[in-house]
Amino acid sequence: MISITLPQPRTGRYGGLSFTDGTAEVASLSTHQAEYFAAIGAFVTQVGTRLEDMTAAELRQEADAAGIDVPSHAKKADILALINGADLPVIGDAVEEPEA
Repeated sequence: MISITLPQPRTGRYGGLSFTDGTAEVASLSTHQAEYFAAIGAFVTQVGTRLEDMTAAELRQEADAAGIDVPSHAKKADILALINGADLPVIGDAVEEPEA
């Protein structure tokens, strides 16, 4: 299971997925969806994986995907602080998609 967390808590449909309070869980993502969520600064993780449980290398990848600059000498705690304190982009209003 994959969890997607939007930069701002929103409820609605984004990237073809339904979000509640800024979070959606899905079995898989298409390449297009993964690129979209990376572009808007969403955090995409395996369910059960908390940022605090990730390695410094994994946190660097998450930060990079969100467009957060991480100094090369940054330690895990530094990267967590950068991610948690990031001023991530605000996503526009939800677009209603018809039910299939």
